[in-house]
Amino acid sequence: YAAWSELRNIAIGLLVIAALVMVISQAMGFEAFDAYTIKKVLPRILIAVIGISLSWELVQFLVQFADDIGFGIRNLIYTPFESFIKGGVDINQTTSSTFGAAAILSAPFLLWTGLIGALTFAIIAAVAVVLAFFIITLREILVVFLAVFAPIAIAAYILPATQKVWKLWWTTFWKALIMFPLIAGMIAIGHVFAAIASQNNSNYLNQIIAFIAYFGPYFMIPKTFSFAGGILSMTSD
Repeated sequence: YAAWSELRNIAIGLLVIAALVMVISQAMGFEAFDAYTIKKVLPRILIAVIGISLSWELVQFLVQFADDIGFGIRNLIYTPFESFIKGGVDINQTTSSTFGAAAILSAPFLLWTGLIGALTFAIIAAVAVVLAFFIITLREILVVFLAVFAPIAIAAYILPATQKVWKLWWTTFWKALIMFPLIAGMIAIGHVFAAIASQNNSNYLNQIIAFIAYFGPYFMIPKTFSFAGGILSMTSD
């Protein structure tokens, strides 16, 4: 917040300087800014000042809104299966922790695969968890970075020459927000499908399918940024 406050003051200072330059150039008869450009830009300055002053609260609201959508999607997917029991293991237990996925693969199955097979499944699971954690952490860092630089991005909205900076910030921010509902939905669907597929522990093929369903979405998490861009482009069209 302290970093955002400093950038907010810088952004407002840049707006004041831009407004003074336009007014002075018009008064002195300079052709740097014509009357049409000034008439078009001055209302944007007012909007930008308000947006810059409230950008921290606005970003907080949008982040919380996206998180609520993600949790809502996850709960909608889990709710019909709350009482679903798989081999004595509640689905809520297998979804509350990634390491609860060990219940998907039965002991006889792991003995059947042997030490190498068991290690292979363990390595795949570990890679999936680390990859998911890494991408989600990067997303959080990106959201914080964009929140801090929101005042500069809003200030860039004023002039046509700098609007590309605003558009880049805006699209990147929305992609980062949309990522979370996509991640929450994919993981929830995978967990539910894994719990259903692994209901019969005696069927080894079902256990393999359940393992893939459980950890497959984790490997798809890096793609959610691209998926979010596709959703954003569809809504803008």
